[in-house]
Amino acid sequence: MLVGHEPTFSRAVHDLTGARIEMKKCGIARVDLISRTPLQGELVWLVAPRLVRAIVER
Repeated sequence: MLVGHEPTFSRAVHDLTGARIEMKKCGIARVDLISRTPLQGELVWLVAPRLVRAIVER
């Protein structure tokens, strides 16, 4: 599990997966590790902040 803040969080996801994303405040990304050497991952899903808020407010 990775937890972070911008701009380094989007950069960490990019460095692991190659995906170019821009994380918004309260966004969540799931990255599964594919390899430890070299460190590589796969972006599995990305949840927008509005969906996170809707789930929390239920």
